[in-house]
Amino acid sequence: MATICRTVQESIETTYTENVESWVNKQSAKCKRSAWWKPWKWLCWLVWVLVKIITVVVYTVIQIVSRVLCHVVSWVLLVGFTAVGSVVQTWCHKCWIVDWANIHFGSDGNCEQIEDKRPSLEKPDQFVYTFICKCGKNEQHKVTVTTFNDEIAAELVRTEGLKKCGITPAVVLSDATIEVDSKGTSYLNYVFDCTCKPGGFPTKITIPKGFSDSNGLSDALKEAKKQCRSLCS
Repeated sequence: MATICRTVQESIETTYTENVESWVNKQSAKCKRSAWWKPWKWLCWLVWVLVKIITVVVYTVIQIVSRVLCHVVSWVLLVGFTAVGSVVQTWCHKCWIVDWANIHFGSDGNCEQIEDKRPSLEKPDQFVYTFICKCGKNEQHKVTVTTFNDEIAAELVRTEGLKKCGITPAVVLSDATIEVDSKGTSYLNYVFDCTCKPGGFPTKITIPKGFSDSNGLSDALKEAKKQCRSLCS
């Protein structure tokens, strides 16, 4: 989603109060009470009294805070790219401007997980994920996938969400499989759909997880896009 952002500063004023306790010695005179004609009436002595004083201290703290304000302009970019892309794609069958704009600036195909992953009963080594994918303002689809981890699940659900909204990216993850060799060693393979033109029939591209040092899905996706461009050239 595209945004235009700017940084603004504002001051936040906070007032605090604090009670400060102190003790003070206070001197006072004590005199003996008796009849006026008795001479010892004027017998007095000094008394020291310890007095507790509570002072309320009020102080103000001013903080300067920087905030980043962003305005969503995705719909503007979506309309612009869609208009241009529709014209370009009439003669450029390998161009994906409209679908690319829908994927990056549109709300279609956005998916949100609604259930925590739970172990699959049919595939003990995998998990079941459930998402809600949106198409437009009112249309929603519930999508469930079974796979090995959160990263693969998010990419698979993204693929299904885009398909349900009628958006077909050039390269999408369509499956993740385990392959076991003769020695009993298992390998995770990523399977991608490569489509050379909008509405065309996809070609399967399989990328083994161990093809690079990082062994990640993002690297496999980059390699799949590279092979797809080669197939479609």
